[in-house]
Amino acid sequence: MPVDVAKLLADTTHMAPDERGAYFCILFTMWLHGGMLRDDERELARIAGFTLQRWRKIAERVCRAFTFASGQVSQKRLTATWLDVQELRRKHRAGAAKRWGPDAAHGAQRGAQHKHTKDSNIKPSDSEDGTTRTRDADAPQDSRGSYQVKSPQLEQQRRRG
Repeated sequence: MPVDVAKLLADTTHMAPDERGAYFCILFTMWLHGGMLRDDERELARIAGFTLQRWRKIAERVCRAFTFASGQVSQKRLTATWLDVQELRRKHRAGAAKRWGPDAAHGAQRGAQHKHTKDSNIKPSDSEDGTTRTRDADAPQDSRGSYQVKSPQLEQQRRRG
């Protein structure tokens, strides 16, 4: 969830710290639920971490920035950001499908060759700095069971000093 901290703080300057925390919890939960929640004071109180009695005392301040319509609670900026992120994800999926085929959009397969690896003598697991990258299970271990890093630069530094 992208957050504009300045705007978030500006929206909550009138709130006490516990009210601000309630507001943040509701926003974050709203994000996870597609940008909206049910207009249910018991559910909002539970999400905020308050008893219903305490929620009723603070709800007016906490809910000023929310929009209540058709049994749903939303927040204008969060909804706009959520829609922008969904569109960006859609574009990324379409780009992946175009580049790698339709299965790549769902993470099922990737091409055998990495896009940055054009030289057939370079394995995709080797980095540009000469450090060989291996999975932990395949990496050599010393007598203490620690993993060894095969790096020419580190080896030179160790020899020097």
